[in-house]
Amino acid sequence: EIEASLNDEELAGLDKLGRKERRDALRKMVAERASVAGAMVRTRMTPKERKRIEAAQPKERAEMLRVLRERELQRLSGLFAKLGKELGMSNASLEELQARPHLEQRTAIISSLRKRLESEVAKVGLPSSLSQERWARMQSQGDMGFLRGVERVRGRHPEFGVPAKQWDRRIKRRAKIASRLEALVEPAAEFRARFPDLGDAVLRRRFIMDRRRRIEQILLRDLRLRPRVMDRLRALSPHEFVPAFGAAMKLIPEGTDLNTGLSRWFDRKHGPKKGRREGKKR
Repeated sequence: EIEASLNDEELAGLDKLGRKERRDALRKMVAERASVAGAMVRTRMTPKERKRIEAAQPKERAEMLRVLRERELQRLSGLFAKLGKELGMSNASLEELQARPHLEQRTAIISSLRKRLESEVAKVGLPSSLSQERWARMQSQGDMGFLRGVERVRGRHPEFGVPAKQWDRRIKRRAKIASRLEALVEPAAEFRARFPDLGDAVLRRRFIMDRRRRIEQILLRDLRLRPRVMDRLRALSPHEFVPAFGAAMKLIPEGTDLNTGLSRWFDRKHGPKKGRREGKKR
């Protein structure tokens, strides 16, 4: 799965290595991804659950992890429904799908995603950063490997797999939200009068912080920011919030999924080191 998710430049780097070095490099990638995945699982567990699992015998631990996986699948049900809407599935189809067991939902949604993407590629070709070889590798993967590969492509091409009319509606809606946010953070005349000695950049930062709660409400309600991402945003200091808001303002008009985009921004600023530390603890 990891090898199929790599871009052509990364694969070319692997191909230059000897057999042992290539195997070691892939093992390192697997370990890093497992470390981050483990850290993410831990964040979704209560302190009590973490203590119970760490103290449990292997058989008991396996059952506890099974329960956690089932809970995670329930959470993913909403994410798969969102993906179904992006694929243009009708409300009736989604309702019928959500009545099935969670694993069946996942299989049906990803199957639909495969068909739509194959149809789109046949009509309009591949995005500029996706080669035929990499696309073939993605298609050969199992469901979750294929989905991870698609998510990576959508990091650069968020329109990939979304019906054209639906994408146009999303871009127009996002443009309106971006305009509302821009108007919201433009310092009002009375605010400028209160701080006549501040430069424009400093004044704007201060005004953004003055409107922070309203900004968070719009991101949560109108852009459907997930609670976990919102929690990270709310935990930021005033100094950190302003660049995070700036990152969001770049992502919104592009149509990029804001949860994914902001999560990556957080990880670049804070996440990888924490993820590695969590992995070592495990």
